[in-house]
Amino acid sequence: MNTDSLVKNLKLDYGLVDDNAKAVQSSVIQKAINEISAAGGGRLILPKGTYRFARIHFKLNVHLLIEYSQIVKGRLK
Repeated sequence: MNTDSLVKNLKLDYGLVDDNAKAVQSSVIQKAINEISAAGGGRLILPKGTYRFARIHFKLNVHLLIEYSQIVKGRLK
């Protein structure tokens, strides 16, 4: 991982909401992954909170950094 690469925060830069995993926010994280990949790669910070995601497609050179005490839940059926 290149420590000089682009760094973005899902909450601050993309509007991710810590809603105790009530809503699926996959579109937020996918948009961030796509943009960082298009810029040549980088690091994406997932801040402490409780989030719900489903069907996320990671791309080359995009590193997800998850803060301590993180809770990520899958999609509800």
